[in-house]
Amino acid sequence: MPLALHSEGRYHRGHMKLSTKLLLLTSIVSLVGFGGLSWLMLSRNTRELVKAEQGRSNAVAESVVTGIQNVMLTGKGILAEEFVQDIRKGGHVADLRVYDQEGIEVYVPREKRVGALSHAAADAVESGREQRDGNLLLRPLANDESCQTCHSEPAKHRGALSVELSEGASRSLLSDVVKVALTHVMLSGEASEVDGYLVRLAESAEVERAFVLDPEAKPSFGAGKEIAPAITDGAKAVIATGKAQTVGDVMLTVVPNAAACHVCHGDDHTVRGVIGVEVAKGTGAESSSTSLVETASTLVEKSLIQLMLSERGNQLDGYLTELRSLPAFAAVNLFDEKGREIYPPAPKVSRGAPAKDDRVFEALRSGVAQGAEDGDWFTAIVPLPNDVRCQACHGSDHTVRGIVRVQADLRPARAAILATTQWAGSLFGAFAILSAIVLFAFVRRVLVKPVMEVSRAARRVGDGDLTINLTHLSRDEVGDLSRSMNEMITGLRGKLMMERFVGDHTRRMIQESVAGARSHDGPVRRSITVLFSDVRGFTSYSEQHPPERVIQTLNVYLGIQTECVERHGGYVDKFVGDEIMALFEGEDREYRAVRAALEMVKAVEDAQVGDKMTVGIGVNAGDVVFGSTGSEGRQDYTVIGDVVNLAARLCSAAGSQSVLISDPVLNALDARVGGRASGGIEVVETSEMSVKGKVNAVRVHRVKVEGS
Repeated sequence: MPLALHSEGRYHRGHMKLSTKLLLLTSIVSLVGFGGLSWLMLSRNTRELVKAEQGRSNAVAESVVTGIQNVMLTGKGILAEEFVQDIRKGGHVADLRVYDQEGIEVYVPREKRVGALSHAAADAVESGREQRDGNLLLRPLANDESCQTCHSEPAKHRGALSVELSEGASRSLLSDVVKVALTHVMLSGEASEVDGYLVRLAESAEVERAFVLDPEAKPSFGAGKEIAPAITDGAKAVIATGKAQTVGDVMLTVVPNAAACHVCHGDDHTVRGVIGVEVAKGTGAESSSTSLVETASTLVEKSLIQLMLSERGNQLDGYLTELRSLPAFAAVNLFDEKGREIYPPAPKVSRGAPAKDDRVFEALRSGVAQGAEDGDWFTAIVPLPNDVRCQACHGSDHTVRGIVRVQADLRPARAAILATTQWAGSLFGAFAILSAIVLFAFVRRVLVKPVMEVSRAARRVGDGDLTINLTHLSRDEVGDLSRSMNEMITGLRGKLMMERFVGDHTRRMIQESVAGARSHDGPVRRSITVLFSDVRGFTSYSEQHPPERVIQTLNVYLGIQTECVERHGGYVDKFVGDEIMALFEGEDREYRAVRAALEMVKAVEDAQVGDKMTVGIGVNAGDVVFGSTGSEGRQDYTVIGDVVNLAARLCSAAGSQSVLISDPVLNALDARVGGRASGGIEVVETSEMSVKGKVNAVRVHRVKVEGS
């Protein structure tokens, strides 16, 4: 078999050279290093600016806090918005925002939004098919019997739900969905519906069960079955730390005793209990974003149904708004049967979107002012305290009732600082370029040139040239690479030499085993056609001539016959002295084998050889077994079976320049064209022959040979 090496890894002229890459690398490293020094100088100068702007921004923010408090104490809270707007118009700050205790921006006048029409939602309702795009799932809502009390239209679907998860969302969001829903069920005054809601969740394929434990980690709602000790211990840890945990397939999330809950639960404790959600096995919610969005959508859908069936549809707006505030959700939208959005994510008049700055929520939690540089801006975040004078309207369950966020623009001052550092940066840049050139020259000499020599050698090997020998054998990693390349070329030479002594089917078997196509070395049954050809009178010829001449003459005749076999799609299994065993597989194998036999007889007769010889050929067809034979240390992959034995007997019985075939071969020829004259093949004699090992005689047929 000729040497065949893949050339996908060859160098192409359109690709970047290694030397170019090294030049780029050294330049980048140098520029980054020296550029970093310039950046440090700029940062040092900027810090002084930040300190000055911090004082000014904090002063503005504290002034706004004082102003809002005094305006609110007059009982005319609407004037607080005018106060904030006046400060914005003054131009003393780049940006001023005020947030309430939930982190929602206030004093942002805006018109009430009307839900828009979604064609995708309308299509989902009409077709009843889910639509999925990555982390987005649009699911039609079935108009079940329980829903038809209010949704009496005969349509199969009463709307659609769209849920989109944020990148990196984990399955912990599932317990958050249940917690938000339970809160709204409780706030709706329907605590008796909690068990029914948890049972409804467990009816879905994605959830095994959902339950609520009280502040002592004892079952409160929807346990359904005994709570394992590990879950109880996990719940206690959640209550103690306030952090969600996962125990096996159960996600545990704490339920805080919020201010809205004090009416029923009092204010003498901070935790009302723990919610547990056990995801059904096989949902893949932990590792598959597709399964996670499906499970989350199911929980949201079940929660919406519960709120509606509790006749507390007025809670839907608050429920959807709170879901949208969870970081795991990129969007949650609800549409009616016509695809119009209901309860759109539009804040009420004078309320904007939730704060995107995490420091706002940190200041709300801690009550401590925050200040930091954000790129070209300095941000000051000052809490709006809920002092004694404010508690008459805002209650006493929280210490901070809002945030004032002020931003100052640092760009004008930075422009001046940047101008002073440009000169130093230019000097550093020139020095970096010079260093890169020196480093490049060194690396090119000790690394690039030897690698290029290895690359050229690899291309020559890929073209079939195994005479190459690398000479760069330095005592380093590149030298080791060259020596390994020389060893590989030597191995390829040996492989190419050994392939001449291995049969085609043996070679294929080895390739299939290496590629994993064969899982074991067991025998394989196949239907093939076997051809045996034997040189007549070879024994006496070899006794009368020197061995060198015998081998030379035999190789000529074997080569002539091999060419005939391969020309007709067969392959030689083995050479046994002066005998050839050839195999034919695939369609028309019997016909091709007989045509090859007739051609072999004619080719031997016409051969231009000083010592003329003749051959006798036998052809048989049927099922054989391919398998490995031999010892553990030395094996041969060949075919065995009665079909092979009979073909050999036919070859022995065939006369000089004669071809004998068996009944299966003749039947195949008949079936091919419907007669015994098949493509120039004609049977001239049929007889019976006794075969060793067979009780009954075997019918054999002699095929007409051209010129006989």
